[in-house]
Amino acid sequence: MYLFDRVGVPIGKCSTINLDKKLLVQAHRYILRHCDKLEDFRREFLDEEKSKLCHSTNLTSFFSEKLIDEHFPNWLEQKV
Repeated sequence: MYLFDRVGVPIGKCSTINLDKKLLVQAHRYILRHCDKLEDFRREFLDEEKSKLCHSTNLTSFFSEKLIDEHFPNWLEQKV
């Protein structure tokens, strides 16, 4: 079973693009924050993080984004 469907066809000329480390991190963060198929995982991760913080009911948007940037990738890797 795959998380993402294997569909699509290449468009245009095939070329290799090398991203520097900063752009690669930014692209990775963007995908982890915005991919619809990861929404349930993001919600589960944030719920677990809330429970660790003395049952705080609300995480600020800034703090949630910071948690996703810093800890969600490792959590997701362990989960999947």
